[in-house]
Order: sequence, then structure tokens, then C-alpha cells
Amino acid sequence: MAVWTSGCGRLTEHQNSPEISGALVTRISFPEKLTAGGEMKLTMQLENSTSNEYKFLKWNSPFENTFLGDYLNIIDEKGEKVEYRGPMAKRMWPPPAEAYMTVSAGKMVESSIDISSAYPIAQPGKYIIQFEGMNGADSIPTSNRFEFIVE
Repeated sequence: MAVWTSGCGRLTEHQNSPEISGALVTRISFPEKLTAGGEMKLTMQLENSTSNEYKFLKWNSPFENTFLGDYLNIIDEKGEKVEYRGPMAKRMWPPPAEAYMTVSAGKMVESSIDISSAYPIAQPGKYIIQFEGMNGADSIPTSNRFEFIVE
């Protein structure tokens, strides 16, 4: 599948490949055709390709099962970012034990979330979406870019 990224106000075609960061491969997927104002279910997969388990912080990801911060980059075909309109949470540091999740060696975990309440997309058109990972030993790396169409 081709993926479109924006640059200088136009879309450029790229291959849709996952980002690989150390132990985790992060992939997102989305139905390619959606209806403006309807449900928009994003699925994220984390694959641990190592021989050791990997513990990651699930904050600001679909694994938290809610939106408490802006963690998706969604760009329309004009190169404009879709504005995040969900809640923002301040967190205590260090994170409590229940804020972490583990992926066993050679296994994959998956989570889905409807993004329509936090990222309202009312205009038909072509969009690209990417999960913006964070740096750190227990973080989820940035995902692939995924193209979808809103009708």
C-alpha cells in the first residue's frame, strides 16, 4: 500500500512500513474508507522481535483505552494537521506499576480505540495518520504512517 506524507503543501508517496526501534515493531492500521463523523477505529500492534520480554509504558497510546493526551499525528491532503480535542492529563512521576504492560519474547499485543471523539474529522478527503512515539527505554516507538479516506 502507498502512504502519503505531506511536505511543502503537497503529498508525497511512500511505502507503508512499520518503524523498528530496538525490541518493538509498532504498526497501526485503520479502515481505508471511513464516513465523516462516524466511528474511526484505530488498531495498534506491538511486536516484540527479541528473545526477551519487553515492558513498556502504555500512557498516551491506544493501550490506555482512553485519550488523555495528543499522541496521533493526522494530516489532511492539504498538509494541515487535524487538531486534538480530547482531554489532557498531568501525570505523577514515576509511573505506577499498572501504567506498564509487557510483551513476551516473540509475541505481539494489540489494542484498538475509536479516535473520533478526540480527533474529529468532518471533511471528506485523504488523510495520513501516525502514532508519535516517545524516546526512552520503556516507550512505544513511532509507528508506520497509514493512509485512509474519509467519505
